This record gives sequence, C-alpha cells and structure tokens, in this order.
Amino acid sequence: MPTADSAAAHLRTIRSLMERATVYRAISGPAALFGGSLALLVGGTLLAKETAWQPSNLEFAGIWLGVLAMVTLANFYLLFRGAKQRQEIFVSPGMKHALRALAPALLAGFVLSMLCATTGPLQAHGRALMGALWAVFYGLSLLATGSFSPRSMQVLGLAFFLLGLGLCQPALAAAPSDDYCLALRTMIGCFGVLHLLYGLWVILSGIRVPRPAA
Repeated sequence: MPTADSAAAHLRTIRSLMERATVYRAISGPAALFGGSLALLVGGTLLAKETAWQPSNLEFAGIWLGVLAMVTLANFYLLFRGAKQRQEIFVSPGMKHALRALAPALLAGFVLSMLCATTGPLQAHGRALMGALWAVFYGLSLLATGSFSPRSMQVLGLAFFLLGLGLCQPALAAAPSDDYCLALRTMIGCFGVLHLLYGLWVILSGIRVPRPAA
C-alpha cells in the first residue's frame, strides 16, 4: 500500500504535468492582434517621418520598450479578466512557471542589445542590431515554453528566431545611413506582421489556448 508521503508525491507530479500541459496562454489571439497592430502603427508612423527625424539608439529602444509596456499591460488585463471570470487566482503556479521559462532569454536579449547599441563600433548599427536581437531572443523565449505551450506558439517562436538570425548579417553590413530604415522594417515585419498572422491563425482556426491550472 502506498504511504501518505508517496501518494502526495504522486499528486504533486501529476499536478506538475498538468500545469506543463496547460499553463501557457500568455499570447492569446486578441493580445497578438493588439500587439501586431500597435507595432505596425508605431513603425509606420516612424517610417513616414524618417527623413524629418531619426531617434538615437537609446531613443529607439525607449520607443519600443514603451510599446512593449503597453502590450504587456493589455495582455495582463486579458489574463486577469479571464482568471476572474473563471474564479481562479491571477498569479497561479502555472503563470509563474511560464514566466520562469520566458525570463532568461528576454533578459539576455535586452542586455545584449543595449550593449550593442551603446558600446564599441557596433553603435553605428545599433538600431538594426537591436531589432534583430530582440527577434532572436523573443523567439528563443517562446521556444523555451515548448514543454507546455501549444504548437502554434512554437511555430511563432521558430519564425522569430530564424528571421532574427537572418537579419543579423544585414544589420551588420548596412551602411550607417540605412541602419534606422532597416530597424523599422525589422520591427514592422517581425513584431507587427508575425503577431498579426499568429493572432489571425489562433482566432480563425478556432485554437483555444489552454487554461492554466489554478
């Protein structure tokens, strides 16, 4: 007969497996559509004003970090509303598990992109390099959720990762005068178009990103 301790261990194992299979829903269809639309709006506006004004590396980073903050707030609102409707806790063990998987690659991408944009000879290519590195490490963060995220999320992560890698060489080879234009096209194409395609895919195909365990 199993002891109380072994039974509890089995329950913890089962709970862990269930969380891994159902936790990830951080990029729903509506959130992806909002993020993609905002990236297109900001990128298109900056591209239209390219000849009149070009931000520095740090200003460019600040603009897009502001976009990230807005999308993150909207996404957390959707998660909070969903958890409240289901009468579940908002910061669930499942959410914590997802954040732990996402955080290392996102932090590494931020730090390395800032170093490229502010130090050494890479500064002349800083904005384009930031865009490429953000795409690479964002893709890596999504791929890190592979044990518990839906297949659509892995396809999105792989697309970001491959496109980001492919854009690193053009970013380094571009003339300083072309750096800003390439950076904007990277942000529009990756963070705008890819998120819109993903959001449409999720909604139109009827994919339901699974709920996290309470």
